[in-house]
Amino acid sequence: MRASRDGLHRALPDAGRVLVGAVVLGSGTALLLFLLAPWLGFAFGRAYDEVTFFVRCLSGTIALIAVWSVAIDLLGASGRQGARAMILSTVNLLGGGLIAAASWLAGPSGAIVALYAIEAGTAAAAWLVLLSLAARSRGRALSAAA
Repeated sequence: MRASRDGLHRALPDAGRVLVGAVVLGSGTALLLFLLAPWLGFAFGRAYDEVTFFVRCLSGTIALIAVWSVAIDLLGASGRQGARAMILSTVNLLGGGLIAAASWLAGPSGAIVALYAIEAGTAAAAWLVLLSLAARSRGRALSAAA
């Protein structure tokens, strides 16, 4: 993002606007998928009748992915590849274990709960890291101006 060239903190207003749009689009897509799930069998064949429940259960993850993708993309665009990689790698490592354990303990229901926890955790981690790096950027800019 060009706005982050003069400091990551300068990109936050744009990121906030993009976040609003991403949440609106992600939530709308999730709602549409939830509502259309019963027609999967009609559109793709009777074998898809059985997945309606799972599609409905997982449709909400789209909105959570929209939240974390804005922060992850800004970290990448601003050259913070290390922070971005650390977040995604940690989530993949811990998330894989969480899904395995939750699936073993509670079957498909456990996997669904674990997926929501992973997406929410990714969103929280991505935004906490982004805001922390932006605060450092703001501090460096203020001390350089003084």
